[in-house]
Amino acid sequence: RNFCGIQYTACPDTANSPAMSFSVTGGSPTLGSVVGTECSTDWLTIPCATNTNDPTTQSGTPVVCVDRLCGQVFNSATTPNTSPSVPVYSYSKPFNIYVHTDSLEGSSSPAESSNRGFCLNFVQQP
Repeated sequence: RNFCGIQYTACPDTANSPAMSFSVTGGSPTLGSVVGTECSTDWLTIPCATNTNDPTTQSGTPVVCVDRLCGQVFNSATTPNTSPSVPVYSYSKPFNIYVHTDSLEGSSSPAESSNRGFCLNFVQQP
């Protein structure tokens, strides 16, 4: 009741360095966070995802919310692979996450061997 948004965070990963709790990409392990139409093979859709408490704007590039997230770092803005994953918020209701994958896992060039999947925690925001 009366929840306006939802916060998603990548699960802690103490077994791997760099962390593999968010690994949704067709690229290499050196990929950071990738967003928007740059995610063209595999991605998560979080409607109007932003890395701030603002429903439509965010810190980083792009400055507006995005729908597609992929790469090795969980962030709704483009970042290098040395960046930490950060909380991602959505204020679009109903709260949904969609997963898109293609049919090329392990068979494309370069192979999508870095596609490990994802583990997210969530907390509804007042």
